[in-house]
Amino acid sequence: IQQLDLVHLALLLLVLTGLVAAAVSALAGDLHSFRLFVLAVLGPVAPALLLHGIDRTHLGAALLTVTFAAFTLRLHRRGHLDLVEQQRALALVEQSHQESRRQQQFLEAILNSVPNAIAVVDQDTTCLGVNPEFEVLFGFTAEEVTGRRLFDVLVPERDLGDSDAIR
Repeated sequence: IQQLDLVHLALLLLVLTGLVAAAVSALAGDLHSFRLFVLAVLGPVAPALLLHGIDRTHLGAALLTVTFAAFTLRLHRRGHLDLVEQQRALALVEQSHQESRRQQQFLEAILNSVPNAIAVVDQDTTCLGVNPEFEVLFGFTAEEVTGRRLFDVLVPERDLGDSDAIR
């Protein structure tokens, strides 16, 4: 093995740390592969450094390499756990959305099957929706009524003053 000067040694370590740093995110979902990657890339570095000498520079470089490997393994593990937690949260959100859609469809089915005219309104009496019987009884389509205040649609303009007390 040929002796490396400090400049080449520093460049080699810089390249290897760059590869490991890139692998932290690229292999976030796979703990085992990342550990093997770090072992394959950085594992031989510390012993190789010490084979070139056990002086202060080589010992320091070997120690930094081992410390960097331990730090990236810990960092990757935390990132992996965060990723797993995010995947669980996304799965729960998706499950919640599916349940919400199912309940919405169920309520719409009930609303549409009721034989009486029904208008769903918010606190300001803005119409959120109507059932088919409402359309038949009052002669307005859901599109004409939805988003408008129910009094503005159903009460004739001449009688709007009388309906203020009801609002």
